[in-house]
Amino acid sequence: MNMSSFKYTIVFTLGFLFISCADDKKQAPAEPEVKTVEKEFYHEAGELNADFKTERVETAFKAYIEVKNAMVNTDAAKTAEAAKNLKVAMTEAGAETGALEEVERMSSSSNIAEQREAFVDVTAAMEGLLTDELEGGTIYKQYCPMAFDNSGASWLSESKDIANPYFGNKMYRCGRIEAVIE
Repeated sequence: MNMSSFKYTIVFTLGFLFISCADDKKQAPAEPEVKTVEKEFYHEAGELNADFKTERVETAFKAYIEVKNAMVNTDAAKTAEAAKNLKVAMTEAGAETGALEEVERMSSSSNIAEQREAFVDVTAAMEGLLTDELEGGTIYKQYCPMAFDNSGASWLSESKDIANPYFGNKMYRCGRIEAVIE
């Protein structure tokens, strides 16, 4: 191949690639725009529709809901502050030592992922405290199958609307009602 043929081959190849790439750009679908809502996101608590036999369990459940809602809002500082109140309330309600240690871990952490891990055991303890404590109304046990790398996790809610404390603002409505406590 002589030098002149080589130059034409290079120019032709580059021209072909340029035109081909330009056509691909025109035909490629646009990437969806992803917006983060972390700064704008805020979940408000629902109305508590439950009557309790003892005030200490009612106080503990209300404190639990404050922690849950802070986690739904992905707010580690508010979660830690609410967990301090929850520890006092759960202590007065007679929660087990292991649960109180997990609440303490939540209150001393500024890491929302650590707080969410501890919340699994706190939820189990709160569910135990609620046994035979409702006089009327409804509490919802909700479940997210995707929490903790698809291991799943439950939480208790004052509302049947899903507000996921394990994913918060990333997957706010991920979950389902697993049981109704009446």
